[in-house]
Amino acid sequence: MGEALHSGPIEHLSNKMEKPLLDDRLYRVMELPNHLKVLLIHDPDNDKTAAAMDVNVGSFSDPDDVPGTAHAVEHFCFMGTKKVSYRYTDILNTQQRTKEQILISIA
Repeated sequence: MGEALHSGPIEHLSNKMEKPLLDDRLYRVMELPNHLKVLLIHDPDNDKTAAAMDVNVGSFSDPDDVPGTAHAVEHFCFMGTKKVSYRYTDILNTQQRTKEQILISIA
């Protein structure tokens, strides 16, 4: 029925990340066969799994004649999915985190 668009090995790029001394999480950078770079983070103190995607596109990329396109696409991405529990989103949105979130740009 469906054929994979890209096939091939996943390339392991790095295990080394610049991070704070108290950060005991493990990091790994991979590149998928479609050239998408992925940052995997393992936190031995956390029993939750999460995923995020940074596409480096936003409202500045909206066409002048169609403002709000990026925001609309953000909502379309989650149409038909199960609702995330409010308790979990509240935890994510609190300012009192035990570890700093690290944003790493993979260029």
